[in-house]
Amino acid sequence: MATTFNIPLVRDDLLGNSSGYTVGEVIPADYLTAKITDAWMSLRSAGPTSITQSFDVFFSLISNFSSVGSEIQARGWKAVYGAASEIVRDLPPALAKTSTDRSQWQTILKMTVYLLVQLVDCFESQATVLPITTVTKGRKGKKKAATTAGHDWEVERRAAVEALLQISQMDLPRLWETPVIEVEFVNLITGCCYKLLENPASTKDKNVRENIFHLLGVFIQNYNHGLSASLKIVQLLQHIGEHLAAPLAIAVELFATEFNGKMVVTELIREISRMDYGEMSRDTSSSRALGLFLIETAERVPSVILSSISLLLPLLDGEAYGMRNAVLCAMCEISLQVLSQPGGDMSQRNTRDQFLDKLEEHVHDVNAFVRSKCLQLWLKLCNAKVIPLSRQQTLLDLAIGRLQDKSAFVRRSSVQLLTAMLRGNPFAAKLSIDALKEQQEREKQRLQELEQAASGRESGDAPVLLPEKQWEVMAGEVEQNLADAMAKMNLSTASDGEGSSTASSEDEEDNVAGGGGALTADQQLEFLFDSESEKNAERVLEEVVKFLSEHKISEACCLMVRAHRTWPEHGAFDWCLDDVSVSEESLEEASGRKMLLVALEKVHALFLASCPESEAAGAQLDLEELIARAGEQCSQTSVSAVSAEQLAKQAVIVKYLSDAVIFSEKMQAAIPVLCQLLGSKSGSDITEAVEFFVAAHQFGLAAASQGIRKMIMLMWSREENVKSAVVDAYRKLYLQPLGADGHRIKAYNLTVANSLIQLAMGMTLGEVTSLEALIMEWMKTSVLPVGVLNVLWDKVSGKSTSTSCTESRVALLLLSMAAGFEPAIVRNNLDILVQHALVDSEAIDCVKVTHACLALTKLVPVSKTKGTFTKPLRYSAAHEVFQRLQTLVIASADKLECDGWIAMAEQAVNAIYALAENPDMICGRMINGICTQLLGSALSKDDSLIATEDTSDEFSLGAPLAESSQREEDDDISTTTKEAPLSTKLIQCSSLGLARFIAISGHIALKQLVHLECSLLNELKRRRLQKEGDEEAKRSANTSGSSASPKNTSASADATTAEEEMGLSGATADDAEAEAIRRVCDGHTVCGDRAMLSRVRPLLVYICTNPSLFPDTGLQTAATLALAKFMLVSADVCEEHLQLLFTVMEKSPEPAIRANTIIAAGDLTFRFPNLIEPWTPNLYARLRDPSPHVRKHTVMVLTHLILNDMVKVKGQISEMALCLEDDNERIASLAQLFFMELAKKGNAIYNILPDVISRLSDPKSAVDEKMFRQIMKYLFSFIQKDRQCESLVEKLCHRFRAMHVERQFRDLSFCLSLLLYSEKGIRRLIENFSCFHDKLASSDVYSNFMSIITKTRKTMKVDQKVVLDELEAKLTECHNKGQQDKEAVLKAGSHSARAAAASTEAAGVTGERSHSLGGATPSQEPTRSKRMPRRKARQSATIDEDSPPPSRRKTSRRQPLADSDSSPVAAANPKPAKRRAVVLSSSDSDGDDVTGDFSKTVENIDPRMQALSLTETADSGGRSGRSARSSRTQSRIASLR
Repeated sequence: MATTFNIPLVRDDLLGNSSGYTVGEVIPADYLTAKITDAWMSLRSAGPTSITQSFDVFFSLISNFSSVGSEIQARGWKAVYGAASEIVRDLPPALAKTSTDRSQWQTILKMTVYLLVQLVDCFESQATVLPITTVTKGRKGKKKAATTAGHDWEVERRAAVEALLQISQMDLPRLWETPVIEVEFVNLITGCCYKLLENPASTKDKNVRENIFHLLGVFIQNYNHGLSASLKIVQLLQHIGEHLAAPLAIAVELFATEFNGKMVVTELIREISRMDYGEMSRDTSSSRALGLFLIETAERVPSVILSSISLLLPLLDGEAYGMRNAVLCAMCEISLQVLSQPGGDMSQRNTRDQFLDKLEEHVHDVNAFVRSKCLQLWLKLCNAKVIPLSRQQTLLDLAIGRLQDKSAFVRRSSVQLLTAMLRGNPFAAKLSIDALKEQQEREKQRLQELEQAASGRESGDAPVLLPEKQWEVMAGEVEQNLADAMAKMNLSTASDGEGSSTASSEDEEDNVAGGGGALTADQQLEFLFDSESEKNAERVLEEVVKFLSEHKISEACCLMVRAHRTWPEHGAFDWCLDDVSVSEESLEEASGRKMLLVALEKVHALFLASCPESEAAGAQLDLEELIARAGEQCSQTSVSAVSAEQLAKQAVIVKYLSDAVIFSEKMQAAIPVLCQLLGSKSGSDITEAVEFFVAAHQFGLAAASQGIRKMIMLMWSREENVKSAVVDAYRKLYLQPLGADGHRIKAYNLTVANSLIQLAMGMTLGEVTSLEALIMEWMKTSVLPVGVLNVLWDKVSGKSTSTSCTESRVALLLLSMAAGFEPAIVRNNLDILVQHALVDSEAIDCVKVTHACLALTKLVPVSKTKGTFTKPLRYSAAHEVFQRLQTLVIASADKLECDGWIAMAEQAVNAIYALAENPDMICGRMINGICTQLLGSALSKDDSLIATEDTSDEFSLGAPLAESSQREEDDDISTTTKEAPLSTKLIQCSSLGLARFIAISGHIALKQLVHLECSLLNELKRRRLQKEGDEEAKRSANTSGSSASPKNTSASADATTAEEEMGLSGATADDAEAEAIRRVCDGHTVCGDRAMLSRVRPLLVYICTNPSLFPDTGLQTAATLALAKFMLVSADVCEEHLQLLFTVMEKSPEPAIRANTIIAAGDLTFRFPNLIEPWTPNLYARLRDPSPHVRKHTVMVLTHLILNDMVKVKGQISEMALCLEDDNERIASLAQLFFMELAKKGNAIYNILPDVISRLSDPKSAVDEKMFRQIMKYLFSFIQKDRQCESLVEKLCHRFRAMHVERQFRDLSFCLSLLLYSEKGIRRLIENFSCFHDKLASSDVYSNFMSIITKTRKTMKVDQKVVLDELEAKLTECHNKGQQDKEAVLKAGSHSARAAAASTEAAGVTGERSHSLGGATPSQEPTRSKRMPRRKARQSATIDEDSPPPSRRKTSRRQPLADSDSSPVAAANPKPAKRRAVVLSSSDSDGDDVTGDFSKTVENIDPRMQALSLTETADSGGRSGRSARSSRTQSRIASLR
């Protein structure tokens, strides 16, 4: 046996003949147990040197590893691992001895390491296969199964790697004769490491991962393994997966920093750059793993990547977008961590600029992921504040341009970048364009003065700048610095004491965004603020004056603010506002702006004291005296010459402000696009745009209010993240706390209240509703402070002075919104509401009263549990609230200056019906009072709408009328013989007053309906349920009582049984109650003898039917709406006036009236669907209304009705489809929304498609072909199921037979091309090929079918493309044949025309000859019939080509019968008709008799026979088809030849 052990490349090499050690025999698995035990014992007794004798045993274990049990495997592993551990212990001392047999230890080491590595490989293979072949229940079961044999591989793997690491750290070269150890030994250990890295479990174990990386680092550093490591790492990334990207990046960082392996990084980059990414673009997993590795490496060792970045630049032009992203990320990290550090040289800046140029270029990359990644990298640079100022404007343009990118990822990244640039802008905290331009002009003026002063000094003149003039120039800068310093002091924490007013000021050679900090005072002044002595205050004051004299404005302002914080009682630093008149509601403004003005004036005085030519210079610093004498002294002083440093500084300031104005203008220009993103379908667009508008509002962009106002509508978004983003955004904007002390809390409440009022002002109805939802959310989460509500009540009551009427109205509106969640807000302040909102004065504030009524309706508690009935909150009818409401409505009915009277009256009625007992009584008196107010003295006693007697009726609005003549219901007052006197008098009122009376009458009718069917019915149910509950409790008590009263128990049981038999409980009682309410609504509310409102109905009908007598639009609108409300109440009234309503809908010239009527028709459809169903076509007809306002409301109403299954989807649905291409974008979007929602209702789109196609492709519909195609594209996008596509293919193919116009052929073929085809769909086309084969002659039809082939071929499998080839061959064949037939017909037509012309000349000669012979005879007729085909060919040019050929032929022969009175007859009895036709054209005197007989014969033909003959002729023509026409063409060509 040879003692030299050569590490084999393959395990079987040890079995063959070799120069080194070979295995003598592989022991079978059955005998390994004893052998393993003996070998283990030998190793324990003799040490690792016995491995040479037992190597064959362990080799046999490795060869039969899968065949032996786990116990044998574990025993063999312990033996080999024990030998390795002993080598680690015994080898270093042995190497220290000179007498050691190194070759023997080399063999022992190589054998042990080889066995250890092989066993690790076996166990790893078993561990990776075990989860697939072993059925376990969760992680606990698996772990238990792995440890049952006493062997946990997770632990043993960690021990094996530690043993290999310890071996590698020994002085191994001493075992070899040369200082370099064998490459095979190195590859053996490193190969095991790479094998372990392939298992994700190894990379997740921190100890194993770190030990492997250190082991590889040792071999890279000591044994030249760097090149091999780089190649292996690339292979792992390419073939294993993405989970190795981050761990291997950590390894590379370790190699480069601790093991001097920077060359490994270089070789890695070189190998990555050499790869073929064209092939990888098809398999993105490898390129993605390499890209992630490159990104991770660049983040960890950017300086090492920088040296090899030139190798990566060509990848920016490659096809793999993942690698482009990786290279760009590497450039970003290098720029951020290496090239943007302070102290860099010019070469680094140039390199950084080149990298940033690449980032700018790839913002317009063809791949959306690269564009998005570039913007994200710019965002990272922006947040780190390393973007040069020179690139700010360019980057801003790039970001704004990507707002309209087609990819949602790019748009989101673009908005994020804009938000970050806005928040980190280097210009100002407020970017108001007007303020910036004003400051810019002021600084420009100062620069001009300084330039003039400098030029005057150079020319030798003595320029004089008065101190006051100089102060005017610098006042803006002083004010700005003071404001900034005060803001910073307010933001500092209490623990800071005076706050952080000092900061290091570094001179940066490269100006970067956000890199400029606030200028601070000299560090040497810090000790002055350590104590609060007056002496230190005077020294600080001297320093302020010194700074002002040196024009160090920022330092002076910072010292002033700090001194104010430290010595607030000192005269120079006391900025109290005792001398300033400040109102309570402007407290915050006073604490800010007023204090700033006081400080500015004191700085002004100190500046005058700092002027050397001033009389105050050097005097005692008495601020009051200086302020008083400032104006007198400034005119007598001059200022010193302007230095070049000041001039340069001023020029920089002007340039800085110019950049700020440009930045603000560009941000302002991007806001309209961002407003559009608020309506995006992507939720990320919306949330990011909301975040941007929050920042824009905080930085004072004026146009941000557009987005702030628009995003309130997102409160109704179905996406919860969008809704929460909007709620959080408004919370940041309007509810952000400013302080914690009592004084500031009051100012905070005032600020929040004012800001909410400003937000609500000018809102539309939809925005107000959305704001209410927002405030409800705030109330639910308790983020709206109670103090804000108190401030709003103060504004309503007038306690806050200088509160305008508009602010008071809006405050009341906001309170009503908050009361929707907490009714106690209004209930506890009801007296304030009555005394200050419901005020009867000369000038009634209708809007405020409206909001007050809205707040009153919030007192009604909303039932949170469906099906439960609570006792309603009702106040007495004599309550002061209702009395005031009634008075306000009646008193202002005839006042023309009350613009919002109708809205006020409607809300008043709502409040009365919601809260009052017997609301019908109050409203009845209100109507009567309005009549009295309008008519005045003209109203007689009999004209009262309410009877003076019999007031105990159950329904006051149905009180009996005084006279029978007043109970008549005539639709036309002008034609009634007994006109109602009251109606006649009301007609004579002003149009405005009459419109108000009609509007309130209609609204009362509607609220009465709601009161009866909701409030009253629910109350009846509640009382019945309560009564039944009480009776049930009583029966239970009687049953559980003593048995001494069985008689009473049986009596109550009998009563209950009798009641149930009468049907007065349960569902029957519900039906009875509902039927009673319905009878009241139908016969006793707006019609009937006892109904008061029935007297108003004839007036409504009269106004609606006579628009020429009442031309006022407001009156017509009110009358139409009131009539519709009356119709909603009663089915009888609805049926009676339904025709009038639809006539108004169609004939009214006012779009507003037509729109209101269509809305009313929708409500009527919900209430009386059977009555409106015959009028459905009239609803669809409004979709073609000339007014877009009417069309929009029609689409909305029909959408609501159809989606709620109130209107069946019939043929008129094609009218809705036409709205998809409406000129109005809003209507088109509503139509798209309708079909999107309809598509969710099963197969609705599939069911309507054939009918829509048929109607829109009909030539009578006059739908443009382009419009038709756009509509079909949208509708067919909802057809995704294979079964639907296959069925539509068959239906559309069969429709080809019924079409006769080429336009219809094109439309059908285009629709077929829009479907998604599977193999079955193509087979359906082939099966129905006969339906359209004769239409393929048309090039458009053929191209549509070929587009089906092209589109389907891309998605169909290779084995299924045979069907496509078959269809394509048939299509091509029929198309070519059709083209040839067309050419033949054209040639035949030209020959026939020439032959017809020749025959016409010949016929003229023959006619002349026969005329000379005395005329034609009947015997000559057969000869004339032989020439009939030529005449027929000439006549056929005037006949429609689409009519059947037999009909054309027979009709042309009977042409002389066209003048007869009888209907034309088809081909019945052709021969007699032909003879009679000839006789009619003869000059024989007997012709008259014959003509009469013939006309009688034609008249006596049975019409059914006529129809039958026409049908037979058409059928015969259809069956003859193309073959008959082709045969005739060929015969004509042969005869011509």
